[in-house]
Amino acid sequence: MIISIGYSCLETFANTTKTVWLIKNHFLLVTQSFRVILRLVNPKIIASFLLIILLASAFQHLGAASRKVPPSPQPTLEADDITFDEKTRVSQLKGNAILRSSSFVLSADKILWNNEKSTAEAKGDAIFTGYDLRVLAKRIVIHFQTGEVMAENLKVGYYPWVLEAEKFDSEARDNQKSSARFRFSEVELFSRNKSQASPSLHMESMTLDGNSSKFIAKSIGVKLGHKTFFKIPNLRGNLNQRALDYNLRAGKMSSVGWYLGAKRTWAVREYSDFTLSALMFPERGIYFSPVLKGNQLPVTEEFYDYSVRMGGIVDYGDKRGMDRLGEAIPRNRGLVDVNFIRRISERWRFAGQMFANTDSELYRDFQSDRFAHDQWRQNFGELSYEGPVYSISTLSQWQQNDYDSLIEQSPNLRIDAGPAPVFGTKFSHSLALEYAILKEKTSHGITGEESRKLDLGYKMQRPFSLPMGLRYVPSLAFRAQSFDLANQGNAKRQLGEWGNDLYIQFQGSYEVHNKIWEIERIDHVSGFSLRHRRRTLMHQSNLSNIPLLDNPFADLNLSPIDLLEEIEADGLKPHEILRLEWTNRLIGSYQGANRELMSFNLFQDLWSNDRYENAKPHSYGEIDLSPAPWLTFSAQSKVDLDTGQSLRNSLTCRIRDGRINDLSVTYFKFDDFGEEWQVFLTRRLDSRKQIAMGVRFDEETSQVPYWMGEIKYRPKGDWTLGIAISQREGTAKEDELAIALNANLFSF
Repeated sequence: MIISIGYSCLETFANTTKTVWLIKNHFLLVTQSFRVILRLVNPKIIASFLLIILLASAFQHLGAASRKVPPSPQPTLEADDITFDEKTRVSQLKGNAILRSSSFVLSADKILWNNEKSTAEAKGDAIFTGYDLRVLAKRIVIHFQTGEVMAENLKVGYYPWVLEAEKFDSEARDNQKSSARFRFSEVELFSRNKSQASPSLHMESMTLDGNSSKFIAKSIGVKLGHKTFFKIPNLRGNLNQRALDYNLRAGKMSSVGWYLGAKRTWAVREYSDFTLSALMFPERGIYFSPVLKGNQLPVTEEFYDYSVRMGGIVDYGDKRGMDRLGEAIPRNRGLVDVNFIRRISERWRFAGQMFANTDSELYRDFQSDRFAHDQWRQNFGELSYEGPVYSISTLSQWQQNDYDSLIEQSPNLRIDAGPAPVFGTKFSHSLALEYAILKEKTSHGITGEESRKLDLGYKMQRPFSLPMGLRYVPSLAFRAQSFDLANQGNAKRQLGEWGNDLYIQFQGSYEVHNKIWEIERIDHVSGFSLRHRRRTLMHQSNLSNIPLLDNPFADLNLSPIDLLEEIEADGLKPHEILRLEWTNRLIGSYQGANRELMSFNLFQDLWSNDRYENAKPHSYGEIDLSPAPWLTFSAQSKVDLDTGQSLRNSLTCRIRDGRINDLSVTYFKFDDFGEEWQVFLTRRLDSRKQIAMGVRFDEETSQVPYWMGEIKYRPKGDWTLGIAISQREGTAKEDELAIALNANLFSF
């Protein structure tokens, strides 16, 4: 017999029970690392620390379970024997009793359905199956109108975890399931491979406020066998304050000797993480490094991205040596590194960076792993405004550490406007204005050359449509620079530029069906342009006095030819050049989504006027290729056409085979800065073993400046073992061999 009934939803019960045993990634302090940390930290603090990790991971899913879900189709009741009591309005199902819907199945020895109160009670070997869950209980009561759920003696499994609890219930307030309160009593969480040596988590009670995501757990302990360790009376927290990764490492650095270290990361807010690491050097002391990072993705007009890194040590080494300034390195050593970007609104942005330390060698001594990727230091603050047709930027860049030579800019004010129409005509004009105070700072903090610069640029252009889809854009530009010099006569320079641009664009759409490459249609946009610029010196005074303070350090990308595109412009010179440009874009469509398959651009300086000193024609090309989500390729090349010298050659190729293989190959050669190949590979051998390896090869010296290898293995049970080895060679201080051993419990 089948009876059709109405109901609201049971998702709350399913997601709530599923959540608690989803505590899986961080239950790992019962390892060899435990012994090391126990000597430094109070065991109760460690236990509290562990429990916050476990509970917060669970409550994250509990909070999601409290959200209101849309109604499902009507369920049905099935049983060997169904009776209905007219007086109580209760249907009684006996023998293979089943409540079935499209989302779940509730079965038991007996089910009572109260039609007036819209409640169902399952008794005797009750089983709830749905939402990727299978819950066993002696008794389950569901209130369909309020969404309240109660279960007794429940047991639920989700590989490889098992959760047992004497009782679970949820209480909805004001008939709003989004404000429900969830309660567990006598909870135990353990692995399905539980043995005498396997730990488990026990709680006397646990309560979660579904609205605020705050939780309270009472009488908590870690059980090993029949004994409970590190028991604490209660614990309070919030699901948004989850703990994250943990690791141990050991190795040797050539400058400071052997070390043993540990690192821990917590999520202190929704978009912020806090990391604390400690490295113990037997010969030098303990280096502590707290890091606070936050990153709110720019999905709205306002976002932020920041990091605050600090480090410090009381260095007891006998041979600390001298810093770059020739001064003795102090015993108390520390550093702070701050980086931030804050978009206040759609128009305003604030960005900055500061790096300060007690001596030049601290970062290289104790954080050489980061030094290898973070050697270019700037200390600056910038506030900018982006209007509809103009932008304003004010910047200050200063020398924070005397050993870092740089050009100070305090301040640098810049205004860019346009291109914008001129009084509603087809003419458009652009304006660039810059004022800067520049000072050269040597590697000993001594001020060298100085200048105050006022730089004004103006450009006007008008497009003309020609037959056959051609477009011609002539332009005139003017730029005036004035330099107020500290120790010699002031200088001025005025330049004019005449420009001619000829454009043509093609586009097409092609039906291409390929499931492997995930393509259904390809759109191609291609364009050719012929650009001519003639720049002449109109007026000058004391040009030889102008110091080249605001000048490019290296020119590895496409060189600008437009007068107003020259940003670092202390070395502006006349020139005449003719450049051919070819641009291509391929856009692929698949199941209504678009992605860029290829971007291919070539730039060739066809001719330059040899009468000008600045006649340096170049050829530049770039390609970004991504024919499938699992394959990407990019390359850039720049050649000096006069000398034939290669100024830049770089390429990167990455191939991903799902979760099995990930291969990355990189080649780069920049001017005279070396020529290197780099290969990194990650391969999952099977469900339990994974390897990773990488090597960097210097083709000019035939040396291997860096290599690494890593193996991870998960034996039967709850353990994950790993070993990683890396070595760096060829630098003054960063030569090192690092070995890391890991033994993690419940790490999946």
